[in-house]
Amino acid sequence: MRDRAIVLHMVTRVLEKDNAEAWNSDTYKVTIPGRPVGLKIVGENVAVSVKFTPYPRRNGRGVLVAQGQIFTETPDGGVQCRTMLQTVPLEYGEQVFFFPLGPGKSDDEAHIEIQIEMNRYDSVPVNELPPPPQ
Repeated sequence: MRDRAIVLHMVTRVLEKDNAEAWNSDTYKVTIPGRPVGLKIVGENVAVSVKFTPYPRRNGRGVLVAQGQIFTETPDGGVQCRTMLQTVPLEYGEQVFFFPLGPGKSDDEAHIEIQIEMNRYDSVPVNELPPPPQ
């Protein structure tokens, strides 16, 4: 499995008003093609659950499928749920940004950004990666 294993390096940041960083996480997740890895972010009035599924090709190109659910609290005390499905073209070693709440066009609203990089397991220079999935 080691020759098929893929590492998704995900740097997640929650940016408050005026792009002040409120929280960040730097995570490496090991998977194989077609098997999703999950990421959850929970705040005071929002919860985001995203699964990323890599589908690389032999030529180094491929796609990353992002599936997610976003739960937000409404002003009347209810909860709103949105789902998303995006396919992002991606090459090994390329970094892409994913914005589950949208790009945050206004400086007055918080937003979440996830920077993702897909690499082969054997090419990642990190000594403490978990073993590839069985």
